[in-house]
Amino acid sequence: MESVVSIASQGEGCYLLSGELIFATVPAASTCLDEILNGSNGPLMLDLAGITKSDSAALALLLEWIRLARRRGREISYCNLPPQLLAVAEVSGVVNLLRR
Repeated sequence: MESVVSIASQGEGCYLLSGELIFATVPAASTCLDEILNGSNGPLMLDLAGITKSDSAALALLLEWIRLARRRGREISYCNLPPQLLAVAEVSGVVNLLRR
């Protein structure tokens, strides 16, 4: 079975991520966010409540999204981070970057 992640608009700059945010799905998720950053203005909130599986590639992607958003003068924040993703972020010493 192929791993998939989806990003759905919830309105007002909020997007719900669902599925597996892992090495195999990071490229597609990155492309989706690039389209969002190019097609909207204002702050973004990414809700990860629908993420069923994540890995270190997911953490790298979330940090990259922060960098890209800042470069474009945008704010991005995350809510409902999965416990396994938070654990990797804590071990890596970057959890505060995700909880702004």
